Amino acid sequence: MKCIIADDHALYRAGLRLTFESIAPDAEIIEAASYTEVTDVLKTHHDADLLSMDLNMPKMNGLQGLEKIRQKYPDISTMVISMHEDPVTISSALELGVSGYVPKSRSIECVNRAIRTILEGDRYIPQEVMAQSSQQDQPYWTKRQRGVLELIKQGKSNQEISNELYISVSTVKMHVGAIMEKLQVKNRTQVVVASMKDNNHL
Repeated sequence: MKCIIADDHALYRAGLRLTFESIAPDAEIIEAASYTEVTDVLKTHHDADLLSMDLNMPKMNGLQGLEKIRQKYPDISTMVISMHEDPVTISSALELGVSGYVPKSRSIECVNRAIRTILEGDRYIPQEVMAQSSQQDQPYWTKRQRGVLELIKQGKSNQEISNELYISVSTVKMHVGAIMEKLQVKNRTQVVVASMKDNNHL
């Protein structure tokens, strides 16, 4: 396993490294202290399993920098650990396809849980977004998930969805799995039926 930790604070990187090493002792850990360093590291380590990154690093430009990385490396699971806690920023990051978002004010146990969740192939969504979704009495849907769902309803295969949305097949599978989980179904036919019944939630 290979993990990249990107944060401009050396002390925080050191703490994250200890957390990663406690979860995956045999993992190769690569560190980066700026957006430029991240992009340089990714050129060599584009096979990384997980990228943990801050939104506020030198040359980062916040969500725009994140979007560029997600577009170029869609197959790398990306977790954002940031000081920004507002639901708008968190939701925007999730819509860019990150696998998780953890505000820096959270405990190390929360970070640990998020890393484990993502490495196990699931998505970690912060309580802020979940609470907002609960208040609206509906599941949280990202823009990408809604797009994948519409193509599933059209009978498109994973490969066809991949071609149409310009994302990898593995990323499509990730979104399909998330959609099935939210609709509490087990196959694509049930997705179509459940989404038609639950259309107001999309």
